[in-house]
Amino acid sequence: VSLEDGSTEDLGLVGTNPLYSGTGHIVFGRLTGEVFAVPFSLGSRKLLGPPVRILEDVWVGGGGGVGVAVSQNGTLVYHHGETGGRARRLSIVGIDGTERRLPVEDQDYFLPRVSPDGQRAVVENNTDNLPEPAGPILLLDLRTGASQRIAAPAEGQSPSWSRDGRRVAFLKFLGTTGREIIARSWDRSGEDQVLLRDTSALFFDFRLGPAGGWSVLRSGSAGSATIVQDILLAPAESLSRARPFVATAAREVMPDISPDGRWLAYVSDENGRYEVYVQPIPGPGPRLQVSLAGGAEPLWSPKGGTLFYRSEQRFVMAARIETAPLRVAQWDTLFADTYRRAATRANWSVFPNGSEFLMVGGSSAAAVTMAVVNWPQLPALQRPGSAPR
Repeated sequence: VSLEDGSTEDLGLVGTNPLYSGTGHIVFGRLTGEVFAVPFSLGSRKLLGPPVRILEDVWVGGGGGVGVAVSQNGTLVYHHGETGGRARRLSIVGIDGTERRLPVEDQDYFLPRVSPDGQRAVVENNTDNLPEPAGPILLLDLRTGASQRIAAPAEGQSPSWSRDGRRVAFLKFLGTTGREIIARSWDRSGEDQVLLRDTSALFFDFRLGPAGGWSVLRSGSAGSATIVQDILLAPAESLSRARPFVATAAREVMPDISPDGRWLAYVSDENGRYEVYVQPIPGPGPRLQVSLAGGAEPLWSPKGGTLFYRSEQRFVMAARIETAPLRVAQWDTLFADTYRRAATRANWSVFPNGSEFLMVGGSSAAAVTMAVVNWPQLPALQRPGSAPR
């Protein structure tokens, strides 16, 4: 794109995060976790050869960002240690960090949700953070690994269990605007229930509260994790009566309701980074900041009284919450968090025993940052047609 007149020219490259290097290359990534370099002429604004793969197993974020950077003198750094591919494992992780893999094949898992009896889970099989649902919602038997679809591809996203464990609720898109929340029997023993239908709403997440209590919905702008997001409150039996509850100029995301239905945990970036907060439902009442140096993806323990969250320092934390007065009585660091996270939703789940988690991905070693000095001399770039001119 020309900074003078705004004109654009298609270079015919498929990828993300293009970076110009003073060595005479464009470096770019792909969602597969691969990084490519292609020789490029600034004078003619033309490619001078084919793209050459120079790296693989590079970290890829939910929106497609690839963890690579280049200097102007031939040094390249990249984030390695978690594959950029979308085949991810599902694991049960204890509060001491002990991991055991589920008997299911690695797939593109996202947003796992354990059933209230701990026997099953629902999970998206999508590409992370797409503005439209892409893949099916799967129902998994956690004992045998049996898998079946509970929602077809492009039918819905953001699965969640009803409090009694009899139904799975999910968002169904009604075109570019409008949403339905559908509740479907996990064993197909009953008809679908439409909990909410709004042809103009932009809801992207929800949590169902206990009978006679309150549920919450997250609203915001389509396809964006950076524009204002708000949390709405609605009677559990009448979601159409949703009203703003936590609605500020900041982003309020990742809501979760306590087992007794009296407390909302959520994340806000009003301080310039994500922090975890708790406040009473339906209010009024005091608000408590739970995380101290960045935190996200809060989940209440099914046993009550404890809030789990994922710290900015890549640890899983447990905060014991007391409510009279509202305060954190104790923080505990549980284990190093090497598992997949998400931008606006909780990408993990807690088992009913309150001492195990269902988590996505991860790696056997902590992610590391690697440096490559004089990378244009890599053998792959030395074949004919790959050198810049």
